[in-house]
Amino acid sequence: MHEYRKVEIIVGLFVCVGIVAIAGLAVKLGQVGGFSSSGYPLEATFSDAGGVRVGGDVMLAGVSIGRITEVTLQESIKAHLVLEIN
Repeated sequence: MHEYRKVEIIVGLFVCVGIVAIAGLAVKLGQVGGFSSSGYPLEATFSDAGGVRVGGDVMLAGVSIGRITEVTLQESIKAHLVLEIN
């Protein structure tokens, strides 16, 4: 009977560790929670940046890869954007 209890505890611990690992993987892959900033800033200057605004998505092949964090005007004819790429 004592051996049976020991096996139950080991299996229970293994299941708990597995659940924590799966939850951590889901948070990391789903980019949920904001535990760490995995992105990096990127600066770009455009001669035509009509329609862009702070908070807008940065798209690549139809997939959102980041956000626009800052838009400023340079030399009255160019738009300087700061992007946060994930």
